[in-house]
Amino acid sequence: MDWVGKYEYDLVKKYHYGEGREDKFNELPENCKPIDEKKFAQYIGYGYGWVAIDLRQPRRYGKDELNGVKIDSARLFFFEDGSGFGVGIDYDGNPHYFEFYPCEHDFELVWARGFEKKYKCRKCGFERYIDTSD
Repeated sequence: MDWVGKYEYDLVKKYHYGEGREDKFNELPENCKPIDEKKFAQYIGYGYGWVAIDLRQPRRYGKDELNGVKIDSARLFFFEDGSGFGVGIDYDGNPHYFEFYPCEHDFELVWARGFEKKYKCRKCGFERYIDTSD
């Protein structure tokens, strides 16, 4: 996995492979949903938000279906909370675009000071700090 930022190994295991899924490094992430090429291009345009990029070859390890299509190889782009997007190539070389969410966050405001705010997900505990001063 290629890292864009500094993240602890335990955080990586929890959010990018899933708790107890460390041996699933070549599977597609859970909760993959197909998206169209336009939405994929919009995600790519937000390049500042990724923290990791990964190449997986799910066909070799069995968990290779995306909406009924067998995926041969996939490039995944992860955001800080473990969600992300990707492109997979099927056995015939056709691209398939998708997004994934390990948690559908339900954020609550923990604190706010001026332009700074901290939110925490009620479901998974993920915390997001936002500074809107710039």
